[in-house]
Amino acid sequence: MEASTFDRLTRMALGGSRREFVRMLVAAVAAAQMTSDRVALAQTSGIVTPGGLCSTSADCLQQEMHGEAICADNGFGSDGELNCCANDGCCETDADCCGDLRCAVGYEICPGFCTRPPIPTRAVGQVCTSNYDCFSWPGCFARCEDQRCTCTVTPALVAERPDTPDIPDSEAALAVAETLSSLEVTGGFRALYDAMHPDARAIIPPEAVVGWYENAFMYRGEPPARAIKVRFISWTWNVTGATYPETAEVALRQQLTNATVLRDEVRLVKDPFGNWSWFFGRDRAFVEEQIARYG
Repeated sequence: MEASTFDRLTRMALGGSRREFVRMLVAAVAAAQMTSDRVALAQTSGIVTPGGLCSTSADCLQQEMHGEAICADNGFGSDGELNCCANDGCCETDADCCGDLRCAVGYEICPGFCTRPPIPTRAVGQVCTSNYDCFSWPGCFARCEDQRCTCTVTPALVAERPDTPDIPDSEAALAVAETLSSLEVTGGFRALYDAMHPDARAIIPPEAVVGWYENAFMYRGEPPARAIKVRFISWTWNVTGATYPETAEVALRQQLTNATVLRDEVRLVKDPFGNWSWFFGRDRAFVEEQIARYG
């Protein structure tokens, strides 16, 4: 590692905990070096990029700085059972990382790196509860002060934008997904309807949604789902054919009382007021059936 990089990481440790420094150091070393095994693997690289369907690890494209790409579960069931993903190295979205690993904010080396949560997610000015919530970068060594992320070194280099949201969209979408799951399992069906996107509420009456949950939903009383990963995609709601370019797709895991683990994804779109909202039904026939039955 270059001395300048080590010095930067050392200074960063002065603004945070020893754990923060160790995690940053490990991430930098992992991203900056490729083992001889990875070099050899790159010479016999496949062609499938991160997130693509695969059958074996030999299918996966090996990219310098991206860690060893393997054929495994990338956490999003909508992508299929096996996809090219990595357990370490650089990444761009959570879908590039295997299993429950997430893509943490990177620094000079790459846009992000695969690691196990919790990860720093908050920029300067955003709400925080500890130093570890706040991510740093060259010129900004962040700490959590008065419940806001603040630069403690050369703050003049970082202008806090007045329109900065309290929390990033990715974390807001994860929190909303878990709130929706809690409403499902506790029977808060009317509140669940009110949290639907206006485009869905415009064509689906509350009776159809509440009626389906009261009569067909199987998991009332179970523990709520955990939101483990998120990515932003362009998504089409097949009920109307409308496409939403900035959709938050959240991967969920719900462990039932009988130890069964359910996997699912919920797709959220901001309403005109900036609230992440959900959609009922994934095709027109299902929605029309519920309206005819309960609406």
